[in-house]
Amino acid sequence: MKNVKTLVFTLLCILAMLPALAQNAPLKTTPLKGLVISKEGYPYTGITVMVKGSTIGTVTDSKGEFTLNVKPRDVLVFSAGNYMQKEWEILYIETTDFIFRLDNDSSVFAIQKPPLPRYVVDDERIMLELDQTLPGFVIPPPTPSAYNRLDKAYFKSARTFGDVDSLLTNALHKAGWGDTHYYRVIDKNRKNLQGFVLISQIEQIQENGQPLPNNKRWELKLQTWKNGNFWDYFTSLFVNREGYFKLSLFVITNVNLAGSEETASFEQAKSWFSRGASALPDGIASMPYSDKFTCTAYVYEFRQVTNQFSLLENRCNTDQYLKNSGILQILSR
Repeated sequence: MKNVKTLVFTLLCILAMLPALAQNAPLKTTPLKGLVISKEGYPYTGITVMVKGSTIGTVTDSKGEFTLNVKPRDVLVFSAGNYMQKEWEILYIETTDFIFRLDNDSSVFAIQKPPLPRYVVDDERIMLELDQTLPGFVIPPPTPSAYNRLDKAYFKSARTFGDVDSLLTNALHKAGWGDTHYYRVIDKNRKNLQGFVLISQIEQIQENGQPLPNNKRWELKLQTWKNGNFWDYFTSLFVNREGYFKLSLFVITNVNLAGSEETASFEQAKSWFSRGASALPDGIASMPYSDKFTCTAYVYEFRQVTNQFSLLENRCNTDQYLKNSGILQILSR
C-alpha cells in the first residue's frame, strides 16, 4: 500500500510540473509567408520585417512578399526608414499565409487571414478585388473628337505617377478648372494595367472653341434666360438653340493605344467625371514613372441643338483644343 501511495504522489507531482515544463519548452518556429500592401492594395517593396528583440528579419521583395520563421508570441516590426514603424503580435499560428495592410493615416495596420480576397498580380502590382479605391476605365476609350500623345518633354521632371498628376492638375487649375477625377487603367477583359486616367470637368465653350466667360463655362445646360431677358426666352421657344461642350481626359500608361469602334455619348461623358475618384491614391501616386509611359490626351466635343447632342469629330486637332483652354501653354512653361 505504501508503494502505491508513493507512486500516486510521484505521478501527481509530475502532472503538476507539466504546465511549467511546457511553458519553458522552446516553441516551434513556422515559416510565415506574408504580403505587405498599402491602404489602396498595392505592394509595399523594401519594407523591413523584423522579429522584435532579435536579429531575425527580412525585406519585402518587388511584389511586397516575404517569408520569415516565427513562433507564437513573436512581435513583428514593419519599418521603412525613419517614417514608419508598426507592430503586430503573433498570438497563434493557425495558417502561414497572411496579408498585412499598412494604413498611411493610422499607427495601426490591418491583417487579413485566409480565406483571403482574390488578388491579381500583374507587372509586379497588386490590386485587391475587394479593396479597390479607384474604379476601372477601359482603354482604348471610345472614339473622341481628337486625340494625340503629349510631348514627353512636358513631363521630363516627373519621377512618379504623382509627379505627372501634379503637372497635369497644376495646368488644369491655372487654366480655370477646379476638380479632376481618376480611374485605374483596365483593358476590355477587366485586366489591370499600369497607369491611371485623369478626367477634367466638362466645360461649355463657344463655337470658336474658346471657353464661355465666368461661371457659365461650367453650366451643363444651355441658358434659356440671358441676363433675365424675356425676349431671349420667348424666341428660344421657336428657334433651335445651339451649345458646345468639351471634356478632356488623359491616359497615362505604357500600353500602345489602338482605335475604338465605340462612340461616346454626352451622358456617358458626364458619367465618366461623376463616377471617378476625387484623388489619386498614394499607392498609385508613388509608383515610378519613366520614358516607357506616355500621356495621351483625348478630347470629346459635343454640339447641342435643343435637347439633342452629337459628337463632333476632327473640328480641331488635340493641340488646338488644349491651347484654347490654356493647358498646353502652362505645361510648356
